[in-house]
This record gives sequence, C-alpha cells and structure tokens, in this order.
Amino acid sequence: MPPRHFVLGFYLLSDSLAQAEEWATTVCRRLLEDPSLPAARLLSVDVPLVAPLLSG
Repeated sequence: MPPRHFVLGFYLLSDSLAQAEEWATTVCRRLLEDPSLPAARLLSVDVPLVAPLLSG
C-alpha cells in the first residue's frame, strides 16, 4: 500500500520563484495524470529560495 502522504523534491534553475513554482506545478500535474502511478492529489507547491553558489 502506498504511503498516505509523500513529498516530491526537484532541483530547478529558474529566473524567479514564480517561474520555479509554475514548473514544479506542471511536473506534479503531469505525474498525477500518469495511470501507472498510484492515485494522489496535489495539496501544495512550495519552492524555497536558494542562493546560487558562487565559484571561486
């Protein structure tokens, strides 16, 4: 039996938080439409702001 609740994590590069959330939402909705995966519903999409790593 699948877990009652689960979290998906993605690493996204984006120009804005809004764009990253839109992309994450799109990926999640596509996964929800996949008949080979257990039935689920999307409760929320949250994207944390992570500062880019600076090289050297």
